[in-house]
Amino acid sequence: MVISSIIAGVYEAAAHWLETHRAATFLIGWTLIVLLYPAFRSWLVQWMEVRADHLGATLLDGGNDQMANALAILSKNQDQAIEQAHSYHIDAKEKDDEEEDAFAEDGSFTFEREDWFSRFSKFQLSPHPPMYWRIHSLRTTETGWSTQKLRLWWRDCWRESLPDFVKEWLHI
Repeated sequence: MVISSIIAGVYEAAAHWLETHRAATFLIGWTLIVLLYPAFRSWLVQWMEVRADHLGATLLDGGNDQMANALAILSKNQDQAIEQAHSYHIDAKEKDDEEEDAFAEDGSFTFEREDWFSRFSKFQLSPHPPMYWRIHSLRTTETGWSTQKLRLWWRDCWRESLPDFVKEWLHI
């Protein structure tokens, strides 16, 4: 009886606060939706992508190694196509050769580990996990799917989202 009275009192107080602070309630709700929905969608789609990689590897004769090698080739060809499209764009605008050479030296393949902010945005907001992580997870785990791989992805998702100096400080 006492517990139900406490719950009713809390409910009435919350309802009164929500009624008197409609604008604040709307802004808080809107902000949470705008910030949390993309992250939730990203996690859900990335989980499906990781699961597809590992389950797809079970259908291949070479298993995880064959899938990892195929992803590495795919990402390398994709990067070359992007670089070629960029060079066409530069030619169309008649840029000088120095800018074209600077892009070629600057470009890194998608299966290499990037700086902290890129890792953070790819793990927290992108629909696909970074290619370097997908290849690494295929090469370092056994063929098949298990909840252990889901835990590995979840742990690495948060670990890779931290800046390097924080990981060194925490000894992660």
